[in-house]
Amino acid sequence: MIVLMPGRDSELTWAPPPLQECDEERWPIPLDEAYILSIRRVHWNGQLVAYAIVLTRMIGDRKLEIVCIDTMHHGSVHRHDGDHDAPHTVIRTISSQEDVQESFDEAYDEVYNAYLKIMGMDELR
Repeated sequence: MIVLMPGRDSELTWAPPPLQECDEERWPIPLDEAYILSIRRVHWNGQLVAYAIVLTRMIGDRKLEIVCIDTMHHGSVHRHDGDHDAPHTVIRTISSQEDVQESFDEAYDEVYNAYLKIMGMDELR
């Protein structure tokens, strides 16, 4: 699917199908007593079309987002450090479903490496 993104009227950018046409999976993965790695994968017609990988820290009953890499709303694979209201860092422009699929494993590793770094452990290679 190709759409024109607001603010980029001369540039064609891919966007996923409407969420109501997709299947969604969510997995919270407790890493220890304080940290949770949450994965959201959106599929359409058997293809990964969007995702979010989020590292949060539990402080009492409150979740504090540490890092998130996702494909939602900005036409790119991008990283949020801390609050989603803060500026994001673009990792890769999404031009096709293939860009979404190819970027998932690296995004997972980057978010998991953030956890390992916090814990003082060696990062994945």
